[in-house]
Amino acid sequence: MNDLVQALREVRSNHVRDEYSTRVKRLVEDHLAGLQNGAKIEDTLYFNHSAIPDFVMTWDGGKNRRDVYIRSSYAAIMAANEPEQIRTGDPIFVSLDEQQTYAEPGFEITQQDLVAATKNAKHTLLTDPSALMEISAPADNSNPLASVVKSNFLRGARGLVDEPVAEALVHGLPQVGGTGVSDLIRDKFFDDAVFRMERTAALVQWALADAEDESAVDSLALEGRMSTEELRNVLPWILRQETSNKNSAFWERLGAMMTFEQLEQIAPEIEGIDVTPLVRANAHRWSARRCYLGLNVTEDGTYPENPSWSFSGGTLGLGIRELMVRVSYSGHKLKSRPGSSSPRWETVKTHLSEYKLQSVSLSGIERSLRVEAKQSDDINKDVAKVADSVEDDYFVEKVELNLSVPGEDNEFTSVEVDFAGSLASTNKPAELASLTRVGLNVIGYGREQRGEDLTMVLGSDSGGTSSVGQVRY
Repeated sequence: MNDLVQALREVRSNHVRDEYSTRVKRLVEDHLAGLQNGAKIEDTLYFNHSAIPDFVMTWDGGKNRRDVYIRSSYAAIMAANEPEQIRTGDPIFVSLDEQQTYAEPGFEITQQDLVAATKNAKHTLLTDPSALMEISAPADNSNPLASVVKSNFLRGARGLVDEPVAEALVHGLPQVGGTGVSDLIRDKFFDDAVFRMERTAALVQWALADAEDESAVDSLALEGRMSTEELRNVLPWILRQETSNKNSAFWERLGAMMTFEQLEQIAPEIEGIDVTPLVRANAHRWSARRCYLGLNVTEDGTYPENPSWSFSGGTLGLGIRELMVRVSYSGHKLKSRPGSSSPRWETVKTHLSEYKLQSVSLSGIERSLRVEAKQSDDINKDVAKVADSVEDDYFVEKVELNLSVPGEDNEFTSVEVDFAGSLASTNKPAELASLTRVGLNVIGYGREQRGEDLTMVLGSDSGGTSSVGQVRY
């Protein structure tokens, strides 16, 4: 981001009549574009005209719009009574001169006059280059609200936002047990922007509060689904705090405002961070499409004492000593990797008995066969009868089994398990917890001897038990 203040001062001090307006507009336009990614900025080819904006900014395919007016000073804005006269297009007035008080014969204004001028025009913003520079400064990693203020500023800021106000917005934190910067956000942003920003503020406030003290948080602010951009702004900060003492209610509420698909989209920002508390609290709410079982390769050959979830290479993985289970919502992130051997039917039939099977493909020394469900919804007994009635040593190549769909009563999705490729996949998303258990209990042929309780990393469903029983690994 260029130093807008210094660049504008140089243009004004070296005034060249034929070039002045073009140079000023290019500097302001470049800064606006850097401050609001994804906005379309149209140059009207007018400059400092009383009725026609210098720029028209639009978002979301033109559904949202703000008109930008460049003015020489706050005094010029007030002299023409522009906050009262120009209200269409949710106008933004940028004063090139930051001086706010004037005392001349017949004309006197104060900062209070500037503030008062925007009270009736609730969708009008008065600002200046120093404030824009403050807003556009690199985000402070210790304050996720700074990124939220930046991403919402041109879309929804209003009133007088000069450098002191801008600094308070980007450096303030909501106070535990109080409001802090929240009051300023309510005063300086449109209602729809306030809703998005207060949700982030409430999460930050709760993260800073005592784990059990939910009364300090505005629970009404923690409603609805966060956008991926909101999540990107606040979640990495939350995960980097000392939040291990947070109770499950915190992580459940956070998880209810997002999806696993969104979490996967911001994987680069949380690479390598332990996300176990978040996943454990939401593993029965979130959905996934693929699960892969492989080896947990570490640099020094040692493994953490407890299983844990973290992102690596864009996918979420659960490390359980030498095993790594990876799950993904995307149907493209995890691929089968042929090379694993197919298990014997005798080895896996006990573990498959926990599921309703749709089909099983068996390969024997002398013959191969496939058993499918045509009228029955479970063919476990049929497969056992066929395998036991024919003398052969059968290996299992693939099976199709049913898993429940999160949030849908009595609705199931078909999961294909490819043993040779170590992959379980489904077209319709299945419960993340159940799909993870398929990776360990089916592809991994069962790991009861391992001794870890998967409720440590998968939690339990609303009934207190897993959808496939309390399996220990």
